[in-house]
Amino acid sequence: MMSNPSGTNQSNKNKPSYTYVILSVSLVLFLLGFFGLFLLHAPKWIKVYKEQVNVMIEIKEKATEEEILEITNYLHQQNYVKNESVKFVSKEEVAEEMKEELGATENTLDMMNPFYDMVHFNMNANFMQDDRMRIIRENIMQNNFVRDVFYQELLVDQINENLKKIGLVALCLGFFFIIVAIVLIHNTIRLAMYSNRFVIKNMQLVGATWSFITKPYLTKGLSNGFWSGLISIILLSILITLINIQFPELRLDIWLEDIPGLFLVMIGLILLGVLICFTSTYFVVNRYLKMRLDDLY
Repeated sequence: MMSNPSGTNQSNKNKPSYTYVILSVSLVLFLLGFFGLFLLHAPKWIKVYKEQVNVMIEIKEKATEEEILEITNYLHQQNYVKNESVKFVSKEEVAEEMKEELGATENTLDMMNPFYDMVHFNMNANFMQDDRMRIIRENIMQNNFVRDVFYQELLVDQINENLKKIGLVALCLGFFFIIVAIVLIHNTIRLAMYSNRFVIKNMQLVGATWSFITKPYLTKGLSNGFWSGLISIILLSILITLINIQFPELRLDIWLEDIPGLFLVMIGLILLGVLICFTSTYFVVNRYLKMRLDDLY
């Protein structure tokens, strides 16, 4: 007896498109995961850029080597100074740096050097506040061999001011991404299950219990959520690695170095994918079970 090709085709049409569901959910979780990593590592990222702000101590012309050694040793002992950031720069080195930056010609070599010996250092991020910076500057200026202390005051103020704005925007975007993810994933599953609504209803009409009908769909929902989360993790890892290679100045290596943070986000993506897919499948299947047969058309 020959099989009925049309029956086979009809059966295939009734099967939900789980591949489309997995890919769609993976993309949503991928975007959510990237944003989650950004929020998780934003403080470390900001700390790196804060600690790149250079503080410069200008030494008077008549200062001795002992006095310069005294100020460098003093800085090494201060908790506001970043480790291994104290550096002495002679006025000749300062002049050479300025010549390179400004493109000075050889004719300027015979001119009197207008610069002073400098001691550079970077501050720990926790002390990068305007009031603390002023106190630190006043303390250093008490040394009679120190001519002046410079730092980018405007940059420090901008960093601290923008932190508040970034925190508020990030919080709003976080809620927005979560809501969008839930809505998109739910609609994707609902569309995928639409072609199977008559199968669900027919099983109910022949006497199958709700738990018997929903069990295979919920199991599939769990599986789809797991694979979606796994694919989103793979995509996220590839993206971070590529950005890190092409744009090292963005310092995304901080993300790769934080193994616990990465592990937390990865587990979170899988759990979120499983939870949303399972919950959405449950509500979609139960919605079709509650509907009348005429309403399915």
